[in-house]
Amino acid sequence: MQIPQGYIQTSDGLWLRESFLHLTPEAKAEICNGIGAASGLTKNLPSTIWGLDCHEAGDIHDYDYHVGGTAADRRTADLVFLHNLYVIIKRGWRILAWIRNIRARTYYVTLRLGGWLHFKFINESEKASDIGETVLVYPVFEHGGDDDSPAKENE
Repeated sequence: MQIPQGYIQTSDGLWLRESFLHLTPEAKAEICNGIGAASGLTKNLPSTIWGLDCHEAGDIHDYDYHVGGTAADRRTADLVFLHNLYVIIKRGWRILAWIRNIRARTYYVTLRLGGWLHFKFINESEKASDIGETVLVYPVFEHGGDDDSPAKENE
């Protein structure tokens, strides 16, 4: 998967909207809360994956959901979140990468199935078309190369 339209890649490999970089600390604190939703079943998910701090991926994803858009925009936000988790995981201890990648995929599936509750859709028909999308295949990305990380897109 290539960098999605409307996103940039930071020097450390994360994908985000450039406008995310311009959030004031107050706006960021209001919009972003790391991994998990601000309320609901996923409220208390830790922002770490087996000891690795992943709040940055969660904050970028929270901002994408705050900006909102169409069902396709939500899918892109979730793919960007997964990509960013993989990038952060690659920074950590390699020996834990496989188990952290499993958790990242679990978070991705959770988003695809229930994230529509928190996404700011542009209209109700977009919301109705996106409720509880089934995940048949995990996306993979071009930056991979390791056996335990994605190598290229499967879609």
